[in-house]
Amino acid sequence: MISAQKMRKINNQESQHSNLPTFFIGTANSPVFSRLSPYVGNEGKEAPISFRWQDHQLAFYATLNSDITPRGLDPPIPWDDPFPDYLPFRWQPSSSQIPAWQMTVGEASPNTLEMKRVSSRVPSVESTGMTAIYSSPTRSEELRNPEGRVGIAGKGLLPQYGGNTACIVVVERSGFSDVEEVLLLRGVRAQAQFPWFLCRHGKNCSQISCYKDLVREYCEQLIIANGETEMYDSAGLQRLLAAYNKYTHLGPVSDPINCDNAWLEATAVHFKIVSPFPSICSIEQMFTIKGGVTMWARLDDLPSMRKAHLVGLEAIHID
Repeated sequence: MISAQKMRKINNQESQHSNLPTFFIGTANSPVFSRLSPYVGNEGKEAPISFRWQDHQLAFYATLNSDITPRGLDPPIPWDDPFPDYLPFRWQPSSSQIPAWQMTVGEASPNTLEMKRVSSRVPSVESTGMTAIYSSPTRSEELRNPEGRVGIAGKGLLPQYGGNTACIVVVERSGFSDVEEVLLLRGVRAQAQFPWFLCRHGKNCSQISCYKDLVREYCEQLIIANGETEMYDSAGLQRLLAAYNKYTHLGPVSDPINCDNAWLEATAVHFKIVSPFPSICSIEQMFTIKGGVTMWARLDDLPSMRKAHLVGLEAIHID
């Protein structure tokens, strides 16, 4: 069990932005200084993997740095806070880096949330540069990120405006040391994270009984993407699925991929394996993503973590 004190300590850890370039959002009379992630190009990135299961659509970013989005304001500025000269950057990544949902009769339409009017002056930032240009928006109203202004207009690398449903996969093991441990991914980011994927539920899905199957499909596609089909341990995957414990809906979460007009709405899916478990190495290999490595971290000594993923872990242990 994670103590409240430990959770507060981790939540208060500051992101390591000391070497990031500084810019401002707003006007000369009301600048808001911020720092932008340097990983805004396509280096080391691959096209996302999209696939279907029954009437669901799923997608994940093929490498650990493929979902890196420039961050303008950290922490975000609430929409209710006055900021009349707010002028976010419009980052336009290549369309090949963005998962694309197919619209069919059997699928749920994008979330219809409160529409808010935004400024018609939006500077555009191409993925290969930082030159701001003024252009008219494609529409005068946009959906607003519940966490507030993050300094990046539009939807960035997310497939749709508004909420984008996602699953965060929490694999916990017990009996291998004196404290429970969780499987994490480490890579170019300072923060560790859990494996995760985007999911568009079918129109008639209850969003209750599908999660174990979605994780199975995700794992199988991840193995294919990593070119490890010859080493595929189907028995190990079945043992993992048998360790399914529960899911916890998190709702909108604060995450580095969020933009002003698109954000993640996550569900944490929990698996708990108990010693003896003969497929530990297979599980580690199964969740490995290009550009990252897997590691087990003690619940009483977690590294700095991606905020939404830490919230998911906390919710699992509180629920």
